[in-house]
Amino acid sequence: MTITISDLLIIWFFPVLLCSITFFFGFILLYLLLLSPITFLFKQDLEYKIRKKRQLLSGRKVRSEFFYILGLLLLDNGLQATLLYRLSHWFATHHLGLLASICHSFSKFLTHIDISPYAEIGPGLTLYHGIGIVIGKFTRLGSRVTVCQNVTTGSGRPNIGNDVTLWAGAKIIGNVVVGDHAEVGANAVVIKDVPPFSIAVGIPASRIMPKSDQTNKIFTHD
Repeated sequence: MTITISDLLIIWFFPVLLCSITFFFGFILLYLLLLSPITFLFKQDLEYKIRKKRQLLSGRKVRSEFFYILGLLLLDNGLQATLLYRLSHWFATHHLGLLASICHSFSKFLTHIDISPYAEIGPGLTLYHGIGIVIGKFTRLGSRVTVCQNVTTGSGRPNIGNDVTLWAGAKIIGNVVVGDHAEVGANAVVIKDVPPFSIAVGIPASRIMPKSDQTNKIFTHD
């Protein structure tokens, strides 16, 4: 069997095409990160995560903030998902639905976290051990919300306030409101409103109690 010039052209066409697409999207990403509000929001996400890390013993051992940030960007799937969400949300709000869908699909493939481009999320989002997190299309999250693994929000228009913690496996279902500084316990299923400064636990989450001084402390999960 003889390989002809046309065969070689076909063989090399796809790598060249992929490299060209990668360069093109890399240029667009750099442009967006430098010149759009994405930078401002993602900077707050990153700063909030670093500030919380500094409160831990392990965080005090971080000698170089530059290399710590680089490690987060390369290895932390929660931070990667946050950045890709910011980018896909920008596309969605600027009527670039196809690019939003591509970015959303790539984020799911890379991080195993599913955040709809049409969700509304304030600054300071923190995703811990983010595998299995699903944030639906009509979800609204306030500022400085902490979300742990296997949390799901959706099937309506959940409205989650500021400084809320959603522990592992929590489900926020329907048109419910979770008040500021509230917590939803592990594997709890919330189908009714949760008042501010309270804790919701159970299936369904019917046991709602006020937060004590101990639980009012800043979330310091490593």
